[in-house]
Amino acid sequence: MRQGKRVAAVLIGALVLWCSTAAASATGSIRGTVVHQGEGVAHQRVMLIRFGPDQRVERFPGETDAEGRFRFDNLETGEAFTYVVGVRYGDALYQSDPIVLQAGEVRSDVVLRVGEAAAAPPLRIARQVVLVALQDERFVVREIVELRHRGTTPYTGEAVASGHATFSLHLPLPPGYTDVRLLEGLESEHLHALPAGLYYTAPLPPGDRRIVYTYELPRRGRVTTVLFERALPTEVLDVLVDATHLAANSDLGFVGRLALEPHQFLHFRGLDLEARSRSWLQLAVVHGASRWLRLGAYALVGALVLGGLAAPLYGARRRQGRAAPLLPQEVSRLEAEYGRLLRALARLDDRHAAGELAAPVYQERRQQLKRRLLAVAAALQQSGQPFPPATAVPRRPA
Repeated sequence: MRQGKRVAAVLIGALVLWCSTAAASATGSIRGTVVHQGEGVAHQRVMLIRFGPDQRVERFPGETDAEGRFRFDNLETGEAFTYVVGVRYGDALYQSDPIVLQAGEVRSDVVLRVGEAAAAPPLRIARQVVLVALQDERFVVREIVELRHRGTTPYTGEAVASGHATFSLHLPLPPGYTDVRLLEGLESEHLHALPAGLYYTAPLPPGDRRIVYTYELPRRGRVTTVLFERALPTEVLDVLVDATHLAANSDLGFVGRLALEPHQFLHFRGLDLEARSRSWLQLAVVHGASRWLRLGAYALVGALVLGGLAAPLYGARRRQGRAAPLLPQEVSRLEAEYGRLLRALARLDDRHAAGELAAPVYQERRQQLKRRLLAVAAALQQSGQPFPPATAVPRRPA
């Protein structure tokens, strides 16, 4: 009997050990070093940013050891999670390339070189247009990128995408994208779709080129937040949202409504945007998708915006079904509330980044603020008022 109990205990212990090992192997780790002029930077605050399902963004603070090394363990793995390591050194923000971990993977090659002027690639985006529409409970996005290469020789790139050759161009896509399709501008056999976006592995010759591609994004509940990352400096970014079925808000400046019968678009714009920066766009469905924005309309709207010919179409709103104008005092109240909500979001993000708020509490409060922010923006929008400028809220380090 005693021997039987000992055998059972050994079996239970082995089972517990096996379960613990299996659980550990299902997670991953990211390890690396913060380097300045060839030396590790000791006791430097670092931040791990995780982009997960349902557009959830979470931050995990850390610190380097005496030799400048950092590590983040027990990280969730799989295509649904993308990680970026960031550090603020001096007045500059440095970030790693996006990382996707497989079960049991340990990435130990992350190096953040701070305080060093890296050689910038001879590439920049002169103009980028992003068009967003609703179709069958999902968002369909078309991007038009005018790429400018002012060098004298073909650009081959310097960084390496995991599992692929050196890439010359990275076009970031929002987390969770699907069904990406290249329409023009690049050779498809050299284009690779990875969780962090599109990577092009062929050399890019000097000159200008237009790149066009489409992809889809899932709808995430009542309000969907989309993050647009930038890998290259961007002179002009135009985001147009089909206003027939969607309400929208963004940290980009609101230009106005672009009317192109039978469609109307909400137009947001950013100027002189830095590489490795990002913008956000919030989307909510106000009417179910019915008539799909056809390819011809996409092309025409993109051409108008790229050519600077859309100005006469602003303000040509349909009077039918338009909400009555708001009284001046009501507009002032809504604009003041809009600014207050944006500042509250910034403070909430800072408290979470400092470790003062647990993730569930942070997410719940942030969703409440976002829902109210969208309601205020929709009230201003439906009465013909532009959104107040969101640029008054300072960007926070990752």
